[in-house]
Amino acid sequence: MSFMIIGISGSGKTVILKKLATHLRKTNRVIWLDSGDFEITSVENEIKLQHSLSKLIQNNTTACAYLFIDGPEKLYAISQQKRLALVLKTIFDNPDTGWKIIFTTPSDSFNSLISVLN
Repeated sequence: MSFMIIGISGSGKTVILKKLATHLRKTNRVIWLDSGDFEITSVENEIKLQHSLSKLIQNNTTACAYLFIDGPEKLYAISQQKRLALVLKTIFDNPDTGWKIIFTTPSDSFNSLISVLN
């Protein structure tokens, strides 16, 4: 299941969702990625995971888990988009893991986000 939070740039989407993520983290597995996390060779190295992000997603044992992706419309490079696609494919290929994806994007970038996701 995925959600898109869309609003005017600077309206507080990220601030509100970071508060939500902090609250959810108390009882759920939560991962927060922003567009900068996809610029590096390995997201896992940047956020210091012991296991690959794909393994973490596949082996989720909690009933509900949340992946926040802030600013995916800023992923201009093909390599960044491929990294995002790999993460999303892992979730969509394993629907029973309980992951929910939440994207944030400015309303004027909605079309860019859709093109990145296609």
